[in-house]
Amino acid sequence: MTSLIEGTKMRAIGLLAGVGTLLREAQEAGFDVVGNVDVRSYFRAAPWVWESNFDSPFISNLDDLENAPDDWYEADLALGHPPCGRQSSLGFGGVPRELSDEERQRRHDRRASDQGLLPLFTALVRKFRPRVFALDNLPKILKKAAPKEWWESELPDYRLTFLTIVNWDYGCCQKRPRLWVIGTRSKKAFSFRPTKTRIDGPKTALEAFGDLPWEPWIDVPELAHVHRSPAARPIGGFWCQNPEGERYFIKHLTELASGFISIPSGMNWPYISQKGRPTHKMGRVRVHPDRPAATVTGGGGGGDNLLHPLTGWPLTPRERARLMGWPDDFVLWNSSEPFDDTVHRKLIQITGKAVPSEFPRYLIPQLRRHLRRS
Repeated sequence: MTSLIEGTKMRAIGLLAGVGTLLREAQEAGFDVVGNVDVRSYFRAAPWVWESNFDSPFISNLDDLENAPDDWYEADLALGHPPCGRQSSLGFGGVPRELSDEERQRRHDRRASDQGLLPLFTALVRKFRPRVFALDNLPKILKKAAPKEWWESELPDYRLTFLTIVNWDYGCCQKRPRLWVIGTRSKKAFSFRPTKTRIDGPKTALEAFGDLPWEPWIDVPELAHVHRSPAARPIGGFWCQNPEGERYFIKHLTELASGFISIPSGMNWPYISQKGRPTHKMGRVRVHPDRPAATVTGGGGGGDNLLHPLTGWPLTPRERARLMGWPDDFVLWNSSEPFDDTVHRKLIQITGKAVPSEFPRYLIPQLRRHLRRS
């Protein structure tokens, strides 16, 4: 492997890197971002985000990879976050009640073994052969979906490092335990230096976005801090039980939205299951003002899963981006089209399908030092 030519800039490429916040952190660390490939529909549906932040190509059709620019090959660093899909309890909608036990078991087994886009990620690594790659995912994928042996067989040319971290330790206001898989083609494996104490950063949602106008009638469009009425769209549906014991299905937006405003901060939406057991809707919560923020998710079809701790209104795209540690100058909306409910839903989804920036901000400079020494 040849070393970098003196004076040239290191290149970073996105392999399933979404809208590019990982690449933004690479850019801040001194890399030249040469492009990104991602096939997921929710990232393709908001092309203005990439175009507003980068001047390199975004390829969303795998057939177009045959014409990928030359500087995509053997880039210094590749970054990505393939979807955890069925590995996530927040990302799986459950199994229909009317299915047979055999079908329910089959679907459960498929969920446990589903690798999502991990095979595509490793195929892209083999195709473009970056000197170093790093990807974010759920720690549980190492148990069944993609154990260490799978990575070693898929990428035999790379020395692999598996890191399990908690984003909270690196300044994120969400806990979010995550797995990072790092591979290097150098003779020396990457050696990570974790933080010994929590890096300074917001500890609550209000610390992260409390300086933004919280009043629902005050928007800051240039920041994509645009409020959405709680009744603008159904947040979801599920079975409930009235005082007489009769079960009914909530799917109408008004009752559900007003219910979110009425529940205490930090509480998930409560309901009665079909079996009559009190439970709560996982991931749909009014954020607590004095505790670590709930995990930002993409929601079903772009629905709002987090509500403001003071008002009970759905968080704006910029409030969600603040929880992810994204800088305000990472553009979410460029006035190219009206900021309507369709745009809002797209931004809600992509902020929940991405990666908090605090740990990459800590990791990427270490990867850069490793590259310089290789």
